[in-house]
Amino acid sequence: AGANGGASVADNRHLPLFFSAYDLSRAGVLTLDQFYVARRVNECATIREACMRATAGDLDHLRQLNKKILAHDPDIEKARENHRAFHLAIAQIAGNPLLALIVHSLQLLVDTLCPATGRDEIRNMYKRHEAIIEALESRDTALCESLMVLETRATKQLNLPVELTNQNPDTRTFFDKFKLRL
Repeated sequence: AGANGGASVADNRHLPLFFSAYDLSRAGVLTLDQFYVARRVNECATIREACMRATAGDLDHLRQLNKKILAHDPDIEKARENHRAFHLAIAQIAGNPLLALIVHSLQLLVDTLCPATGRDEIRNMYKRHEAIIEALESRDTALCESLMVLETRATKQLNLPVELTNQNPDTRTFFDKFKLRL
């Protein structure tokens, strides 16, 4: 039931893309580098669009979402939900529903494949988000994109489950290249 007792409608349009990407990763077809490139390209396009459209209200909303990341410090899963909400809010500011769908899918994929996010990563995430909000506020598109590259680069630092590394011999190379721990 919805908030007022009526029927609720879940917006799960992102799930087909999520499940397809998840299946590709489990089959060893989607490498860590390919995932990173897709996320970087999409998030940079999204932040570029958002930079041109963000209002003072949008920036306040992003600040509130970012504060929630630290507010749930003992609850890593809740902090990760707020992280997804932050990126989805940027995509909604951008005003392109397809970019938002891709952001939603890829953020969920990160959280599914890399469940071991720790407190240090959460604190660093908060700091990166603060810088992104400041760049959005100054309408500095180049800085927004550079900061989003740093944000997406953090994906390479996450721990992937061992079973994913055994799916494709190329994956082992990526773990060695980026010194990812198993």
